[in-house]
Amino acid sequence: MTNIQMFQAIVAKALIALAAVHVPILMVVAWALDRDMGTTMLVATVLAAAPLLAWYLRRPILIVGLALVVTLVGQTNIDTGAYHSYPERNHSGYENVPKWAGLTCVCLDDWKFFKATPVDFKEVQPFTINRSDVI
Repeated sequence: MTNIQMFQAIVAKALIALAAVHVPILMVVAWALDRDMGTTMLVATVLAAAPLLAWYLRRPILIVGLALVVTLVGQTNIDTGAYHSYPERNHSGYENVPKWAGLTCVCLDDWKFFKATPVDFKEVQPFTINRSDVI
């Protein structure tokens, strides 16, 4: 085993452990936001098991890496989806939504900031979030 193969194995093991650690974290997030914990646990666990299974079946490191990509992106999407409960425009509570709520995108070519909401996608000026804005 060469040094690069050993390095790849160490990184793969660390990322597999990270995927496993994400499962209880996602469960806590689902519980705190009053989301369906059963579905969250099932999908997060299946995603975490995929690279582990590929590792134990001694698949090539490329296959393990691709399984890790799918797992970590999928678990991130589960977490992001748990926060979908912000009120929409013209509904009760919309006026209390903080200004930072929404997906912010950055165009790396010209460093323009865009904010995506369920109803529009527009350029915005960057702003600073203070602790008082979040709490």
